Amino acid sequence: MFPLVNVSLTVISKVVMADVWKVARAVAKLSDGEIVIIGGLATYLHVQRRPRAALPLEATHDVDATISAVASSSLRDRYEFTENPRLHKVQVRVEGIDVDLYPQHISRLRFAYVDLAPYAQRYRGLKIAAIPHILLLKLDAIEDRGSSGKGAKDRRDAAKLLVLLRGSPQARKLLAALAAPSDLVDLRAVVKSPAFVEIVHGNAKAAAVLRKQAQEAIDAVTGMS
Repeated sequence: MFPLVNVSLTVISKVVMADVWKVARAVAKLSDGEIVIIGGLATYLHVQRRPRAALPLEATHDVDATISAVASSSLRDRYEFTENPRLHKVQVRVEGIDVDLYPQHISRLRFAYVDLAPYAQRYRGLKIAAIPHILLLKLDAIEDRGSSGKGAKDRRDAAKLLVLLRGSPQARKLLAALAAPSDLVDLRAVVKSPAFVEIVHGNAKAAAVLRKQAQEAIDAVTGMS
């Protein structure tokens, strides 16, 4: 297992994630089951459910999810929505946690709820988007957020998802069906980025191991395309 830098920060992160997970569960229960978690929380949960990959967990402070039109109506009855026309989403704040929702009828994400739901996986009471879907959404986020701090986390998340992809032939097959040639170019850029060094807090040897695993995953996907 790769060492974490600060034990106190790890404890704080666990507390934060407990709150985030609690809010995600609460929102999911009110969505008539028509919600799929994406973003940093989905990445966190995929890493958490695969301890053998030995990837460090990185906390997220909000919830991102795609929802159906039915779920949008149900949640609007319970929460006060703040419309965000520029990003084609609605935002709510639940127990101090920001929740960004992408309803089927207004979302401009690459994948809408109906695209994600058939492949979503259940874990800890939530439906989380499949690794290939999150990975491609992360590429879009990287393009939008560039060299910002959030963009750097998006790259780390994408790097971890590539490592997890290596252990799932089914996920690699789905990614091969979904990814455009330009996506594969962008994924190779993630492999060459400092993301792996950041994930393991500067441990060059551990970073090289993870980078090799991610490269093998992309090579396998490329061979299927």
